[in-house]
Amino acid sequence: MTLIFERPVQPGKPATHAFVIGVGTYPDAKPGKGFNKDLRAVPDLASAADSAKRMCDWLLENKDNLDAPLATLEVLIGPAQHAAGATPYAWANEPAAPPDPPTVANVEAAGADWLGQLQKRPGDVAFFYACGHGARLGTDPLLFLQDINTRKMHPWGGFLNVGETANAFKQVTEISAGFFFLDACQEFSPKLELSKAKWVAQFIAPLDPFQPQLTREKVFMLSATSAGLKAYDGPCADNPNLRLGRFTQTLCLALDGAAVRSRLGRWVVQPASIIEDIIYLHGLRTDWREDELPFEPTQSAFPTGPFPIVAPARPIVPIVVFTNPAPAISNYDLSIFASPDRAPPVVDQRPLRAQTEWLAWVPASRDMHVAVAADNGISYEAKFSPDMPIFDQRILIP
Repeated sequence: MTLIFERPVQPGKPATHAFVIGVGTYPDAKPGKGFNKDLRAVPDLASAADSAKRMCDWLLENKDNLDAPLATLEVLIGPAQHAAGATPYAWANEPAAPPDPPTVANVEAAGADWLGQLQKRPGDVAFFYACGHGARLGTDPLLFLQDINTRKMHPWGGFLNVGETANAFKQVTEISAGFFFLDACQEFSPKLELSKAKWVAQFIAPLDPFQPQLTREKVFMLSATSAGLKAYDGPCADNPNLRLGRFTQTLCLALDGAAVRSRLGRWVVQPASIIEDIIYLHGLRTDWREDELPFEPTQSAFPTGPFPIVAPARPIVPIVVFTNPAPAISNYDLSIFASPDRAPPVVDQRPLRAQTEWLAWVPASRDMHVAVAADNGISYEAKFSPDMPIFDQRILIP
């Protein structure tokens, strides 16, 4: 089973068709298995399967908030065993029958179905997400699939070139936009480069350089990290025993509205706002800042227009408040008011003084707000408008 959600499209209105892949297990990349000894120590990734389930839940929870409402959702997931003490992801929208595993054959079949849906009528939107082990092939990010190391002649095959696929969607004339997200490592492997693997998953022809008139910059491709680096999972903020991809967690936070902007009277999240905010949103997690693991999401395709992805119903944006000078923050109680005259109600407050910056979550608004630092009847303030996240809101203390 690959199609876990389907509903009729509205005539004359764009719809989103989504494809989600989570590769959690690599059964032939283990000791004594497969054909290539260099591929016999690939660990399984329970967090990759769980991250794909999380993205499925996000899509279904926001099926009507997507700029083009969700019409179909194709899913391939290969689950892995969790470590002792780990909490599996509670899949809220788990289908009655488990999704098919992400093998080359299944990716080609499900991908062809997904592409076919997108080519039925003009104006629809492609949404792609994948998580698992990955690498860099030339300049392209790729995803290793479940059956890597199963072919004697091409043990390094069994992957999907996500960069090449995203690039090819620029020439799918029927779609209005395409959004591709890949939560996978981007390490360089000389043996992969030299293998010239021919057995790969492919459901769309590569971009044809001799047909430039068909190419339109309407595709957004964002990878979890830059060339040569690993991508990491991490504990969830509300459950330290549940681990999901850090990129996936931060991306969902952005899409939920933390990276919102006001556009034509609506609150929307679009590629430009994700690019601008995602590193700062990742940095809101102090535990992730402290371990200093690299987080460098990288775009390999970017659309020329705004192309909204989602219009969150009630977006809330982070406001990070500092004092200037910074050490003075421990001397003040902090409050945020939705009115510059400090009229109630208080939007958020931190009466307990601390040594660090204050992270407040404020409903997105175009109205002027005020952040107040107060101590024994003396107060200082800074006015701001929470129409986007603010990661360095300073209150001047003379």
